[in-house]
Amino acid sequence: MSETTTNNLANNDYLRYLAAAFTSILLLTGAFLISSYLSTNSAQASQTINADLNAEYFANADSAKTSNKN
Repeated sequence: MSETTTNNLANNDYLRYLAAAFTSILLLTGAFLISSYLSTNSAQASQTINADLNAEYFANADSAKTSNKN
């Protein structure tokens, strides 16, 4: 009887470690995917900001050229 109980405890420990490892892998995968998503969005946002600033700069440069001609 005690041998069966010991085996059951060992099996439960094995399942606990397996569940903990599986959970850790899921959490690490989720963290990786979220960080990839966030870095992609911030890169896109900075590209958009740079494009807006470039457009504004060239618009100002064009208007300065025309105002100098007058």
